[in-house]
Amino acid sequence: MDIHFYYRTDLVNIVCEKLPGMEKSHIELLLDDYSYLPQFHTKHHAVSVFLIAHRLTEYMSMEPLERELFLLVCLGHDMGHPGLSNKVLEKTNHCIYRLN
Repeated sequence: MDIHFYYRTDLVNIVCEKLPGMEKSHIELLLDDYSYLPQFHTKHHAVSVFLIAHRLTEYMSMEPLERELFLLVCLGHDMGHPGLSNKVLEKTNHCIYRLN
């Protein structure tokens, strides 16, 4: 894993290096959904989780399509997450809490 990852700003290119068959525009759209989220759930967090998952898949037996889908799910795992704890969601009767 690139030790200088946090100093890089080309997050889309980092992902495209690991998923060469993926369209750059699709990755840009996915990461753009993180632009409105709070401090922790950012594009950098999403790509960090993606890179950790990418490393883990090196030790897992997966078909290429399964691996690609797994990595994409990891990349988008916090999309739409408001960055609030379950207690806050419950106390405020947030729409996400009501889904349970």
